[in-house]
Amino acid sequence: MGKARLSQKRTKKHRSSPKKKKGERTHTVSIPDALNGGKVTIGTVTLAEIKKAAKIYSGESGHLPESQKQRQLVRVPSKGQRIRFLKEAADAIAAKEALALPSHGGRPWKCEVKVLDSTDSVSKSVVSKSGGKKKQGPLFRWFRGKLELACLPHILEKVEVMEIDDIKKCNYLSDEGTDEEDCDDLVVSKNALQERAISTLSSLAWNDPDHHIPLVERIWLSPDHVKYSTRKAAMEHAGELVRRDKLIDRVLHGRGAKGSILRPFKPTKAAALEAGYYRFLRDGLWVVGQEEDWQDEREEVWLRRQERIARVKKDRGEAARVKKEATLQKQKAKANMEKGISAVDVGLPHKVITNDTVVTLLDSTTCSPTCSKSDTLSAGSVELQAMESDNDSPPDLKSRRLTPSTHWRLTQQQIDLCYDAAVEHYEKVMYTVKARALFTELADGFDLLRERGRGRFDMELPVFDDPKFSFLTDLERASWMPVVRTILGEDVALVHKGVFLSLPGSEMQVYHQDGPHLTTKYQKPCHAVNVFIPLVDLTRKNGPTEFCLGTHILDYEYFAKEMVETPLAKAGTPIIFDYRLGHRGLGNSSADCRPLVYLTYSPSGGKEFKDSVNFSRKRYIKIGELVEKPLSREERARRRREVIV
Repeated sequence: MGKARLSQKRTKKHRSSPKKKKGERTHTVSIPDALNGGKVTIGTVTLAEIKKAAKIYSGESGHLPESQKQRQLVRVPSKGQRIRFLKEAADAIAAKEALALPSHGGRPWKCEVKVLDSTDSVSKSVVSKSGGKKKQGPLFRWFRGKLELACLPHILEKVEVMEIDDIKKCNYLSDEGTDEEDCDDLVVSKNALQERAISTLSSLAWNDPDHHIPLVERIWLSPDHVKYSTRKAAMEHAGELVRRDKLIDRVLHGRGAKGSILRPFKPTKAAALEAGYYRFLRDGLWVVGQEEDWQDEREEVWLRRQERIARVKKDRGEAARVKKEATLQKQKAKANMEKGISAVDVGLPHKVITNDTVVTLLDSTTCSPTCSKSDTLSAGSVELQAMESDNDSPPDLKSRRLTPSTHWRLTQQQIDLCYDAAVEHYEKVMYTVKARALFTELADGFDLLRERGRGRFDMELPVFDDPKFSFLTDLERASWMPVVRTILGEDVALVHKGVFLSLPGSEMQVYHQDGPHLTTKYQKPCHAVNVFIPLVDLTRKNGPTEFCLGTHILDYEYFAKEMVETPLAKAGTPIIFDYRLGHRGLGNSSADCRPLVYLTYSPSGGKEFKDSVNFSRKRYIKIGELVEKPLSREERARRRREVIV
């Protein structure tokens, strides 16, 4: 009995199917390939095969998995690996969506994409209509040792690209236009996942009724940090941003729709306010008179181009006249020959001008010694067409210098009054410090003066409350209030006022923002603005303020050298910027001080904005009544003369 049972066990063991090796596919189905007339296999890939392929393509030795040697679609049973591949597909879709919309102010669109694996939630409840089979998870394919979502090219094909005729995807950041280097971040490698083309395998995976197409969820984030849940809404907003950029380019940079150079013109106040407001929303900065900064230099450039166009027209007209005369002479000579009359009998020149001679004349009038005939004619025609499209009328070569505007600025008398008050206040405070030996307290700061870095002082002037300075403090008299109200609305309040004084030898400030965002959950409108009014002409040497454009937008607060702008405004010209915009005062290497009036405004409706960090007097020592500086001998003599008179 024992031998018989042992024989039966051996027989059962011999008849049993062999064990499956580790890494072997457990299921294979063939589907017809209508495009190539063959079949494509759908298999199952294991974690071991995925790791093995990664090692081979990373440079280690080994042989390719069997599933890569065939044209094959595969399923990935490992949930962790499947999520990883879907995450890579989501990144590719996000990159494609970001490139489909134009950037704004140097900031691109962003898109948050989630590719959801519906295998666990859907396949158990949704049954395919064909045969009653349950739908399985998404299919993948091999590409250079890595698995990727097979139907991804079809998803990418559905991404709608916004076509803009006259605007490059990199906006103009300066009057010089946009360099190709500014668009380097838009160049995508041909091997990038978002550049996959539709193939036979991707089409089969897209149309296979037995496997799910992953669900794709998208959230668009605009360059001004506004979220959109639909592509239609995102594209409408992108179109509005492009319209704003066109207006900014025309009014503030003097460039037409196709980037053409416009002749200087006088924008209306309404146009200047609209373009300035859009520029403020985009960059966080508004320099009064910025719509006229490009005018003087542009007038010279425009005149030189018009003179060149006039010469081209004159030369082409002369060449046409010579050619016409040559044609008439040739026709007349031919007619005389038919009548039997020689050229000598009618007094015509022996050598008739031919078409070749006309070409030579054209060469001599339009072509330089180093250029070719065709190059000259084509270049001249292209240039002529470009200029005629901008101005169809004959060029008026008379210079028309525009008179600089004076609105929204301080007058020279007001500038002098503020300058004298600032210098006098500084001298009084420093004399008081010296008279009372308050050098230790000076390091901590006083209520009327505190140091913001070596040689740089923030001063509060009580004299600014005097009625004679109402041109600064009166909301109805201040000349720049139309700009402030355009930004903040009609109801505004003056939160703080003072003077920044930069002495010769002062150091560069640390890059900073005057105030943070009130919330980091979403981009709130501007809640406060600073108005800087220099009391001297700003130069590179006397310590102007350097601004980093766009840092008032969430997620863009960090310093970026390529986004820096340093306005060199004339005395009395306001520089208005968002309270959240990053900036720093540069060092003063000149021999003169640089005083600058600053005023902070915020909306007055509801809870008024208060900056308890920068403007709290509790942090500083009260200096008390200032000690009057003794009069000099010359001043005393002058006052005695005035009394006698």
